[in-house]
Amino acid sequence: MEPSHGILVLGLNPGLQHILRLRSLDLGQVNRAEAHTLGVGGKGQNAAKAACTLALACEKARRRRVTVAQFLGGYTGEQIRQLQEQEGIEDITVAGAMTREFMTLVDFPQDSTDGINRVDEDGSTPCFATSPTVSELITPSEPVSMAAAEELLSKVVAAAPTFRGILLMGTWPSGTTRDFYMEAAKAKANDAVVLLDAAKPVQDVLDILEAGNVDIYKVNAMEICNLMGYGCKEGEASEEQIREVAAKALLRFSAVKHLAITDGAKASFLFSRDSRQGTRCTRYDLPAVPWRCARTGDFNLHSSCTQSWARKRILSGVCGVNPIGAGDTVAGVLMASLCFGVANDVEEAMLFGLAAGSAKVKSEGEGGKLDFETMMGLKAAITATRATSQ
Repeated sequence: MEPSHGILVLGLNPGLQHILRLRSLDLGQVNRAEAHTLGVGGKGQNAAKAACTLALACEKARRRRVTVAQFLGGYTGEQIRQLQEQEGIEDITVAGAMTREFMTLVDFPQDSTDGINRVDEDGSTPCFATSPTVSELITPSEPVSMAAAEELLSKVVAAAPTFRGILLMGTWPSGTTRDFYMEAAKAKANDAVVLLDAAKPVQDVLDILEAGNVDIYKVNAMEICNLMGYGCKEGEASEEQIREVAAKALLRFSAVKHLAITDGAKASFLFSRDSRQGTRCTRYDLPAVPWRCARTGDFNLHSSCTQSWARKRILSGVCGVNPIGAGDTVAGVLMASLCFGVANDVEEAMLFGLAAGSAKVKSEGEGGKLDFETMMGLKAAITATRATSQ
Protein backbone atom coordinates (compact mmCIF):
# COMPACT_ATOMS: atom_id res chain seq x y z
CA MET A 1 0.00 0.00 0.00
CA GLU A 2 1.39 3.38 -1.03
CA PRO A 3 1.66 5.80 1.95
CA SER A 4 0.10 9.26 1.81
CA HIS A 5 1.92 12.41 2.89
CA GLY A 6 -0.01 12.43 6.15
CA ILE A 7 1.20 11.68 9.64
CA LEU A 8 -0.30 9.48 12.35
CA VAL A 9 0.20 10.54 15.97
CA LEU A 10 -0.28 8.10 18.83
CA GLY A 11 -1.69 10.19 21.67
CA LEU A 12 -2.78 7.53 24.13
CA ASN A 13 -2.90 9.87 27.17
CA PRO A 14 -5.15 12.81 26.20
CA GLY A 15 -6.73 15.30 28.55
CA LEU A 16 -9.13 18.23 28.50
CA GLN A 17 -6.88 21.23 29.11
CA HIS A 18 -7.83 24.22 31.29
CA ILE A 19 -5.41 27.15 31.43
CA LEU A 20 -5.94 29.78 34.12
CA ARG A 21 -4.13 33.11 34.16
CA LEU A 22 -3.59 34.18 37.77
CA ARG A 23 -1.99 37.12 39.55
CA SER A 24 0.26 36.15 42.51
CA LEU A 25 -1.29 32.81 43.48
CA ASP A 26 -1.98 32.76 47.23
CA LEU A 27 -2.17 29.17 48.50
CA GLY A 28 -4.86 28.62 51.12
CA GLN A 29 -6.96 31.51 49.80
CA VAL A 30 -9.61 31.98 47.10
CA ASN A 31 -7.81 32.90 43.85
CA ARG A 32 -9.85 34.36 41.00
CA ALA A 33 -8.50 33.82 37.51
CA GLU A 34 -8.12 36.73 35.08
CA ALA A 35 -8.68 34.47 32.07
CA HIS A 36 -9.57 30.86 31.24
CA THR A 37 -8.65 28.93 28.09
CA LEU A 38 -10.17 25.56 27.24
CA GLY A 39 -8.24 23.25 24.94
CA VAL A 40 -6.78 19.80 24.42
CA GLY A 41 -3.77 18.40 26.28
CA GLY A 42 -1.59 15.33 25.97
CA LYS A 43 1.77 14.83 24.24
CA GLY A 44 0.33 13.34 21.06
CA GLN A 45 -2.49 15.84 20.90
CA ASN A 46 -0.03 18.73 21.28
CA ALA A 47 2.15 17.33 18.50
CA ALA A 48 -0.89 16.96 16.24
CA LYS A 49 -1.99 20.57 16.81
CA ALA A 50 1.50 21.82 16.00
CA ALA A 51 1.61 19.74 12.83
CA CYS A 52 -1.77 21.18 11.79
CA THR A 53 -0.44 24.71 12.30
CA LEU A 54 2.29 23.99 9.77
CA ALA A 55 -0.12 22.24 7.40
CA LEU A 56 -2.45 25.24 7.33
CA ALA A 57 0.29 27.85 6.98
CA CYS A 58 2.55 26.30 4.31
CA GLU A 59 1.47 25.90 0.70
CA LYS A 60 3.47 22.67 0.35
CA ALA A 61 1.78 21.15 3.41
CA ARG A 62 -1.83 22.05 2.68
CA ARG A 63 -4.32 19.20 2.44
CA ARG A 64 -1.90 16.91 4.31
CA ARG A 65 -3.60 14.67 6.84
CA VAL A 66 -2.86 14.87 10.56
CA THR A 67 -4.51 12.00 12.42
CA VAL A 68 -4.35 11.23 16.14
CA ALA A 69 -5.05 7.79 17.62
CA GLN A 70 -6.52 8.00 21.12
CA PHE A 71 -8.83 6.71 23.82
CA LEU A 72 -11.65 9.12 24.74
CA GLY A 73 -14.55 8.80 27.16
CA GLY A 74 -17.26 10.79 28.89
CA TYR A 75 -18.14 14.44 28.41
CA THR A 76 -14.47 15.42 28.57
CA GLY A 77 -13.68 13.06 25.71
CA GLU A 78 -16.52 14.48 23.63
CA GLN A 79 -15.24 18.02 24.19
CA ILE A 80 -11.77 16.96 23.08
CA ARG A 81 -13.10 15.44 19.89
CA GLN A 82 -15.09 18.57 19.06
CA LEU A 83 -12.07 20.80 19.65
CA GLN A 84 -9.92 18.58 17.43
CA GLU A 85 -12.46 18.75 14.63
CA GLN A 86 -12.27 22.54 14.80
CA GLU A 87 -8.48 22.28 14.36
CA GLY A 88 -8.83 20.03 11.32
CA ILE A 89 -7.34 17.03 13.12
CA GLU A 90 -8.65 13.64 12.02
CA ASP A 91 -8.88 10.85 14.57
CA ILE A 92 -8.87 7.14 15.19
CA THR A 93 -10.73 6.95 18.49
CA VAL A 94 -11.90 4.12 20.71
CA ALA A 95 -14.28 4.78 23.59
CA GLY A 96 -12.89 4.29 27.07
CA ALA A 97 -13.28 5.55 30.63
CA MET A 98 -13.80 9.23 31.41
CA THR A 99 -10.91 11.20 29.91
CA ARG A 100 -8.79 13.03 32.48
CA GLU A 101 -8.41 16.81 32.82
CA PHE A 102 -5.35 19.09 33.09
CA MET A 103 -5.28 22.40 34.96
CA THR A 104 -2.40 24.71 34.01
CA LEU A 105 -1.81 27.67 36.31
CA VAL A 106 -0.01 30.57 34.65
CA ASP A 107 0.82 32.80 37.61
CA PHE A 108 2.10 36.29 36.80
CA PRO A 109 3.72 38.41 39.52
CA GLN A 110 1.61 41.15 41.04
CA ASP A 111 3.98 43.90 39.82
CA SER A 112 3.48 43.09 36.11
CA THR A 113 0.94 45.56 34.75
CA ASP A 114 -0.56 43.57 31.91
CA GLY A 115 0.69 40.00 32.33
CA ILE A 116 2.02 39.51 28.82
CA ASN A 117 4.39 41.30 26.49
CA ARG A 118 4.77 44.63 28.29
CA VAL A 119 6.59 46.97 25.92
CA ASP A 120 9.63 48.94 27.07
CA GLU A 121 10.40 52.55 26.09
CA ASP A 122 12.64 51.48 23.22
CA GLY A 123 9.87 49.33 21.71
CA SER A 124 11.37 46.01 22.83
CA THR A 125 9.63 43.45 25.03
CA PRO A 126 11.51 42.93 28.30
CA CYS A 127 10.62 39.74 30.12
CA PHE A 128 12.00 40.53 33.54
CA ALA A 129 8.63 41.76 34.81
CA THR A 130 6.31 39.45 32.90
CA SER A 131 7.52 35.84 32.83
CA PRO A 132 5.18 33.77 35.02
CA THR A 133 5.52 30.70 37.18
CA VAL A 134 3.74 27.83 35.41
CA SER A 135 2.36 24.76 37.21
CA GLU A 136 0.18 21.89 36.05
CA LEU A 137 -2.33 19.74 37.92
CA ILE A 138 -3.58 16.46 36.43
CA THR A 139 -6.61 14.47 37.53
CA PRO A 140 -6.33 10.67 37.94
CA SER A 141 -7.11 8.49 34.93
CA GLU A 142 -8.73 5.07 34.76
CA PRO A 143 -6.90 2.10 33.17
CA VAL A 144 -7.75 1.27 29.57
CA SER A 145 -9.74 -1.95 29.22
CA MET A 146 -8.14 -4.86 27.39
CA ALA A 147 -10.93 -4.81 24.79
CA ALA A 148 -10.44 -1.08 24.11
CA ALA A 149 -6.66 -1.47 23.87
CA GLU A 150 -6.96 -4.36 21.40
CA GLU A 151 -9.52 -2.48 19.30
CA LEU A 152 -7.44 0.68 18.97
CA LEU A 153 -4.25 -1.26 18.27
CA SER A 154 -6.01 -3.20 15.52
CA LYS A 155 -7.17 0.05 13.91
CA VAL A 156 -3.73 1.66 14.21
CA VAL A 157 -1.93 -1.34 12.67
CA ALA A 158 -4.40 -1.37 9.77
CA ALA A 159 -4.01 2.37 9.14
CA ALA A 160 -0.24 2.71 9.74
CA PRO A 161 0.91 1.73 6.20
CA THR A 162 -1.09 4.62 4.72
CA PHE A 163 0.96 7.32 6.51
CA ARG A 164 4.29 8.89 5.63
CA GLY A 165 5.17 9.42 9.28
CA ILE A 166 4.19 7.93 12.64
CA LEU A 167 4.79 9.64 16.00
CA LEU A 168 4.88 7.58 19.20
CA MET A 169 4.31 10.23 21.84
CA GLY A 170 4.77 9.79 25.57
CA THR A 171 4.13 6.93 27.94
CA TRP A 172 1.34 4.51 27.16
CA PRO A 173 -1.55 4.40 29.68
CA SER A 174 -2.29 1.73 32.26
CA GLY A 175 -3.98 -1.20 30.55
CA THR A 176 -1.67 -1.04 27.54
CA THR A 177 1.97 -2.05 27.16
CA ARG A 178 5.05 -1.22 25.11
CA ASP A 179 3.74 -3.71 22.54
CA PHE A 180 1.28 -1.04 21.37
CA TYR A 181 4.17 1.16 20.18
CA MET A 182 6.19 -1.77 18.88
CA GLU A 183 3.34 -3.11 16.76
CA ALA A 184 2.45 0.34 15.42
CA ALA A 185 6.06 1.02 14.41
CA LYS A 186 6.41 -2.42 12.84
CA ALA A 187 3.32 -1.77 10.67
CA LYS A 188 4.79 1.33 8.97
CA ALA A 189 5.23 1.53 5.20
CA ASN A 190 8.71 0.74 3.86
CA ASP A 191 9.69 4.37 3.26
CA ALA A 192 7.78 5.85 6.21
CA VAL A 193 9.48 7.53 9.18
CA VAL A 194 8.79 6.66 12.82
CA LEU A 195 9.61 9.11 15.62
CA LEU A 196 9.63 8.10 19.28
CA ASP A 197 9.28 10.72 22.02
CA ALA A 198 9.25 8.75 25.27
CA ALA A 199 11.78 7.97 28.00
CA LYS A 200 9.94 5.84 30.57
CA PRO A 201 9.69 3.06 31.62
CA VAL A 202 13.41 2.82 30.83
CA GLN A 203 13.62 -0.89 29.99
CA ASP A 204 10.52 -0.73 27.80
CA VAL A 205 11.87 2.25 25.87
CA LEU A 206 15.20 0.45 25.40
CA ASP A 207 13.32 -2.55 24.03
CA ILE A 208 11.33 -0.38 21.59
CA LEU A 209 14.51 1.25 20.30
CA GLU A 210 16.31 -2.08 19.99
CA ALA A 211 13.41 -3.59 18.03
CA GLY A 212 14.68 -1.66 15.01
CA ASN A 213 11.62 0.23 13.73
CA VAL A 214 12.28 3.72 15.16
CA ASP A 215 14.02 6.13 12.75
CA ILE A 216 14.16 9.29 14.91
CA TYR A 217 14.46 9.30 18.68
CA LYS A 218 13.52 12.70 20.08
CA VAL A 219 14.43 13.13 23.74
CA ASN A 220 15.77 15.73 26.15
CA ALA A 221 19.30 15.72 27.55
CA MET A 222 18.36 14.54 31.03
CA GLU A 223 16.22 11.71 29.65
CA ILE A 224 18.87 10.32 27.27
CA CYS A 225 21.50 10.48 30.01
CA ASN A 226 19.27 8.56 32.43
CA LEU A 227 18.21 6.12 29.72
CA MET A 228 21.85 5.25 29.03
CA GLY A 229 22.70 4.85 32.72
CA TYR A 230 24.21 8.27 33.46
CA GLY A 231 22.81 10.01 36.53
CA CYS A 232 21.69 13.47 35.44
CA LYS A 233 19.32 16.18 36.61
CA GLU A 234 17.40 18.66 34.47
CA GLY A 235 19.73 21.23 32.87
CA GLU A 236 22.94 19.70 34.26
CA ALA A 237 24.18 17.71 31.24
CA SER A 238 27.29 19.20 29.64
CA GLU A 239 27.82 19.24 25.87
CA GLU A 240 30.65 16.74 26.27
CA GLN A 241 28.37 14.40 28.19
CA ILE A 242 25.58 14.74 25.62
CA ARG A 243 27.98 13.88 22.79
CA GLU A 244 29.31 10.87 24.68
CA VAL A 245 25.85 9.56 25.52
CA ALA A 246 24.62 10.12 21.95
CA ALA A 247 27.53 8.12 20.53
CA LYS A 248 26.76 5.21 22.83
CA ALA A 249 23.04 5.39 22.02
CA LEU A 250 23.61 5.27 18.26
CA LEU A 251 26.02 2.37 18.73
CA ARG A 252 23.43 0.46 20.76
CA PHE A 253 20.34 1.30 18.70
CA SER A 254 21.60 0.37 15.26
CA ALA A 255 18.36 1.16 13.41
CA VAL A 256 17.94 4.70 14.78
CA LYS A 257 19.03 7.09 12.03
CA HIS A 258 18.71 10.37 13.94
CA LEU A 259 18.91 11.31 17.61
CA ALA A 260 17.28 14.68 18.34
CA ILE A 261 18.25 16.01 21.78
CA THR A 262 16.77 19.16 23.33
CA ASP A 263 17.80 20.81 26.58
CA GLY A 264 15.37 23.62 27.33
CA ALA A 265 16.81 27.02 26.46
CA LYS A 266 20.31 25.58 26.10
CA ALA A 267 21.73 24.25 22.84
CA SER A 268 19.98 21.36 21.10
CA PHE A 269 21.66 18.67 19.02
CA LEU A 270 20.86 16.40 16.08
CA PHE A 271 23.11 13.35 15.72
CA SER A 272 22.72 11.60 12.36
CA ARG A 273 24.32 8.53 10.85
CA ASP A 274 26.54 9.27 7.86
CA SER A 275 28.00 6.35 5.90
CA ARG A 276 30.92 8.48 4.72
CA GLN A 277 31.67 10.55 7.82
CA GLY A 278 30.53 8.38 10.71
CA THR A 279 28.20 10.39 12.93
CA ARG A 280 27.24 13.90 11.89
CA CYS A 281 26.34 16.33 14.65
CA THR A 282 24.45 19.59 14.22
CA ARG A 283 24.28 21.99 17.16
CA TYR A 284 21.40 24.48 17.36
CA ASP A 285 21.75 27.59 19.53
CA LEU A 286 18.41 29.11 20.48
CA PRO A 287 17.58 32.66 21.59
CA ALA A 288 17.69 32.83 25.40
CA VAL A 289 14.48 32.27 27.40
CA PRO A 290 14.22 33.76 30.90
CA TRP A 291 12.17 32.00 33.60
CA ARG A 292 11.17 33.28 37.02
CA CYS A 293 12.24 30.96 39.85
CA ALA A 294 9.21 30.08 41.99
CA ARG A 295 11.35 29.99 45.15
CA THR A 296 13.48 33.13 44.83
CA GLY A 297 11.61 35.23 42.28
CA ASP A 298 14.86 35.60 40.31
CA PHE A 299 15.16 35.02 36.60
CA ASN A 300 17.13 31.99 35.45
CA LEU A 301 19.29 32.35 32.34
CA HIS A 302 21.84 30.09 30.69
CA SER A 303 24.73 29.90 33.17
CA SER A 304 27.34 30.98 30.60
CA CYS A 305 25.52 34.23 29.75
CA THR A 306 26.98 37.54 30.81
CA GLN A 307 24.36 39.96 32.06
CA SER A 308 24.59 42.40 29.14
CA TRP A 309 24.74 39.59 26.55
CA ALA A 310 21.75 37.92 28.16
CA ARG A 311 19.66 41.10 28.15
CA LYS A 312 20.45 41.72 24.49
CA ARG A 313 19.46 38.19 23.54
CA ILE A 314 16.25 38.30 25.61
CA LEU A 315 15.02 41.53 24.11
CA SER A 316 15.49 40.22 20.58
CA GLY A 317 14.54 36.62 21.31
CA VAL A 318 11.94 34.66 23.24
CA CYS A 319 9.83 35.98 26.10
CA GLY A 320 8.88 32.88 28.09
CA VAL A 321 5.22 32.60 29.09
CA ASN A 322 4.10 28.94 29.10
CA PRO A 323 6.60 26.16 28.29
CA ILE A 324 4.21 23.23 28.76
CA GLY A 325 3.91 21.29 25.51
CA ALA A 326 6.93 22.95 23.87
CA GLY A 327 8.78 19.65 23.46
CA ASP A 328 5.71 18.04 21.91
CA THR A 329 5.50 20.99 19.54
CA VAL A 330 9.10 20.36 18.47
CA ALA A 331 8.27 16.74 17.65
CA GLY A 332 5.08 17.58 15.76
CA VAL A 333 6.58 20.26 13.53
CA LEU A 334 9.82 18.33 13.00
CA MET A 335 7.87 15.39 11.60
CA ALA A 336 5.30 17.47 9.73
CA SER A 337 7.93 19.59 7.98
CA LEU A 338 9.86 16.44 7.03
CA CYS A 339 6.91 14.33 5.90
CA PHE A 340 5.01 17.17 4.19
CA GLY A 341 8.04 18.22 2.13
CA VAL A 342 8.45 21.63 3.80
CA ALA A 343 11.97 20.84 5.04
CA ASN A 344 14.69 19.70 2.65
CA ASP A 345 16.17 17.23 5.15
CA VAL A 346 16.09 16.19 8.80
CA GLU A 347 18.53 18.93 9.80
CA GLU A 348 16.17 21.61 8.49
CA ALA A 349 13.18 19.76 9.96
CA MET A 350 14.86 19.96 13.37
CA LEU A 351 15.32 23.69 12.82
CA PHE A 352 11.60 24.06 12.05
CA GLY A 353 10.75 22.03 15.14
CA LEU A 354 12.95 24.05 17.49
CA ALA A 355 11.58 27.33 16.12
CA ALA A 356 8.03 26.04 16.67
CA GLY A 357 8.82 24.97 20.23
CA SER A 358 10.33 28.40 20.97
CA ALA A 359 7.28 30.12 19.48
CA LYS A 360 5.00 27.98 21.63
CA VAL A 361 6.90 29.14 24.75
CA LYS A 362 5.90 32.71 23.85
CA SER A 363 2.23 31.70 23.94
CA GLU A 364 0.13 31.53 27.08
CA GLY A 365 -2.12 28.94 25.48
CA GLU A 366 -2.17 25.18 25.16
CA GLY A 367 0.63 23.00 23.84
CA GLY A 368 0.95 22.87 20.06
CA LYS A 369 -0.61 26.31 19.58
CA LEU A 370 1.78 28.90 18.16
CA ASP A 371 2.01 31.88 15.85
CA PHE A 372 3.45 30.84 12.48
CA GLU A 373 5.08 34.21 11.75
CA THR A 374 6.75 34.18 15.15
CA MET A 375 8.00 30.67 14.41
CA MET A 376 9.54 31.74 11.11
CA GLY A 377 11.22 34.74 12.76
CA LEU A 378 12.72 32.49 15.42
CA LYS A 379 13.82 29.99 12.78
CA ALA A 380 16.00 32.74 11.31
CA ALA A 381 17.41 33.54 14.76
CA ILE A 382 18.54 29.98 15.55
CA THR A 383 22.17 29.23 14.70
CA ALA A 384 22.91 25.76 13.29
CA THR A 385 26.53 24.55 13.32
CA ARG A 386 27.53 21.23 11.81
CA ALA A 387 30.42 19.09 13.06
CA THR A 388 31.53 15.53 12.45
CA SER A 389 32.23 13.09 15.26
CA GLN A 390 33.30 9.47 15.20
